[in-house]
Amino acid sequence: MTQPNKPSGGNISMTNQPTQPPPPPGPGGPQPVPRQPTPGKPQKRLYRPVTMPLWLLLVIAVVVWLMASTVGRTMAKEDAAAGPGATVTATETETVTEEPTDEPTKAPEPKKTKKPEPEPEPEPEPTLTKAQEQAIGTAEDYLDGGQHFSRKGLIKQLKYEGHSTKAATFAVDYLKINWKKQAAGTAKDYLDDQHFSRSGLINQLEYEGFTHAQAVYGVKKAGL
Repeated sequence: MTQPNKPSGGNISMTNQPTQPPPPPGPGGPQPVPRQPTPGKPQKRLYRPVTMPLWLLLVIAVVVWLMASTVGRTMAKEDAAAGPGATVTATETETVTEEPTDEPTKAPEPKKTKKPEPEPEPEPEPTLTKAQEQAIGTAEDYLDGGQHFSRKGLIKQLKYEGHSTKAATFAVDYLKINWKKQAAGTAKDYLDDQHFSRSGLINQLEYEGFTHAQAVYGVKKAGL
């Protein structure tokens, strides 16, 4: 029998040898080696955003507000303590910086107060003589009896009664008689007893001693 030829050199080719699979990992077998990072290439770290709860933000805001309020109050107290001095300084500074005006300052003129005029004292009533008192009484008797007179007619009547012209005139002027009213009464007296035209009654009243204006007024009041 011919034996197979052995290759020269004594080396056995591995191509024809079957490859055995590696033993499975187990307690007795080789352990897997962890993969080492490649040197020279740093690994990237993943950062998560830091989030704060809402209540913590509110607490921080309240604390900051309280601190600001405390500081503000302290500064206000310091300003109040130094207030009068600061005010005086500011006032003095403003006074100094005011520019002088060319026009002289005029002092306010005092208001003139009008003195109340004294009320006129009432004139004392003249002392009446006995003759004047009697003439006044006679004139009042005629007027109170319902008779009507003009000024001239009443003086004439008092003189007819015996009073002097001076006493009769004084008495008639003393009584302050409304002669227009006497003219109206005289016109009515005439119309009660007689008949007149308007012009005729005016003439009759003028004949009795009334003025033209008094006679016209009396006739009009009598309804004519």
